[in-house]
Amino acid sequence: MQTNTEPSYLGRVMGVLESLAMGITPLGFVSFGLLSEWMSVTSLYAICMVCLLSITLFAMHRIRHDIAAEKATVLAEVESAPTHQ
Repeated sequence: MQTNTEPSYLGRVMGVLESLAMGITPLGFVSFGLLSEWMSVTSLYAICMVCLLSITLFAMHRIRHDIAAEKATVLAEVESAPTHQ
């Protein structure tokens, strides 16, 4: 997010994201509390762990794919650039 935002807007964008993250926190507390009434806390933690691990692995896969694509683009540009000798 920080690399795709213009530097003049970076403070505003990060401020909005932080505000949203803090605003969602009470919703998480309420939903976790309600879910803990219907299922064991151990199961709830296990489900949350699996979800977070899945999201992390998916994000890592996307980042690696984006980096590989960017490297391929740079290499193609370097190879197609005329060499002056």
